[in-house]
Amino acid sequence: EGTLIEAQLERLAEQTTLWRRWDEVLRGAASRADREIYAQEGAARSESLTRVRSQREGRVVDLERRLSLLRKRLASYAGPAHVRDALAQQEQTLVGLLEAQREDLAAVDAELVLTERFLEEFGRGGDLWRWLERARVSVAGLWTYEITSVDDEPLTVGALLLGLILFAAGFWLSRRIATGAGRAAGQRFGLDSGASHAVQSIAFYALWVSFTVLALRIVHFPLTAFTVLGGALAIGVGFGSQNVMNNFISGLILMLERPIRADDLVEVEGNHGIVEHIGARSTRIRSTDGRHIIVPNSFFLENNVVNWTLSDDLLRSSVKVGIVYGAPTRLAEQLIQRVVSEDPDILPKPPHEIVFDDFGDNSLNFEVYFWARVRSPMAARRIKSRMRFKLDDLFREHGIVIAFPQRDVHLDSLKPIEVRVLGEGPDAD
Repeated sequence: EGTLIEAQLERLAEQTTLWRRWDEVLRGAASRADREIYAQEGAARSESLTRVRSQREGRVVDLERRLSLLRKRLASYAGPAHVRDALAQQEQTLVGLLEAQREDLAAVDAELVLTERFLEEFGRGGDLWRWLERARVSVAGLWTYEITSVDDEPLTVGALLLGLILFAAGFWLSRRIATGAGRAAGQRFGLDSGASHAVQSIAFYALWVSFTVLALRIVHFPLTAFTVLGGALAIGVGFGSQNVMNNFISGLILMLERPIRADDLVEVEGNHGIVEHIGARSTRIRSTDGRHIIVPNSFFLENNVVNWTLSDDLLRSSVKVGIVYGAPTRLAEQLIQRVVSEDPDILPKPPHEIVFDDFGDNSLNFEVYFWARVRSPMAARRIKSRMRFKLDDLFREHGIVIAFPQRDVHLDSLKPIEVRVLGEGPDAD
């Protein structure tokens, strides 16, 4: 309070000097040089008062916030009486300080208005200068314009614009840092592309949230505002955003659990393709025929999905062949064994297996099971096609006939069937 009294006495002396100079200008007793000096000193005084006013406003806001928190504490306090009395005394002290700061702020405003009026009428020459000064005051007023207040914390236009700038900068930095982190993790720890992508995505979201919270704290944006905002959004778009949030959380689970990774070969509803990208809402798959399939992330958690390369790229496949009855079955087995052993893409381990499957209606059926490393269904089909060509050539070479469907037709009639032989001439019957 002593500091405030000293400041008020200083301002009274400044106002007395200002009125004296105003009187000199009105009576014409001030020369042009005096008026220039008055203008310079008045402008300096105006800037000083503006700074003091900003400080007083900040002090008033701080005291109001402290008083509000203390009153909330008093309202819910149920402890000893002497502590409650101390809190009440502290409340009275804060009230007194707040009133004193408000009175001093009003005095500063009054002197600032008086100084600005003196400068406009006598100290500042030229309409252009006056227009620029008014524009500066208008911009400053717009920058500090209070949009709303949450928990006694003002939200101004300047704070909102600064927050948007910091938010955009945080988004850009998060993407750059996350990309570098994913690349570094892949190179340093030998991670595959799917794991590197998961590290990059998780790092991006974590950094983005951190930068956003930091930006809000820098501009003194009250985080409690999100409580009200979150409630309004939950009421307005809660049902509409259910699928979006479901897919977003499913995407995070896919990145952490990794049942589906980038570059995996998957089968989705009969379509085969390579996983290219796991995003926040959906996963992009490149099918074997070149089409892009966009699948919601939740689909992979709610449905059966075949991942051909989850643990490795080993695939067991089979080829069937049928030979006619009477053909040498042991020789057929040896020829099938030869074809499988000579194929460069069929693995020796795990070992292949030849099965005499069945005595069919028209053939003796064999099936050979083998293992191969493949990255697409087409690669497995190429191996089986090559085996069929080789089997056909070897069976022909050794006189083994590949069976085809045959049917015996029996005619049952109650009387003899009439058979007529026709000649070749035009008059033949």
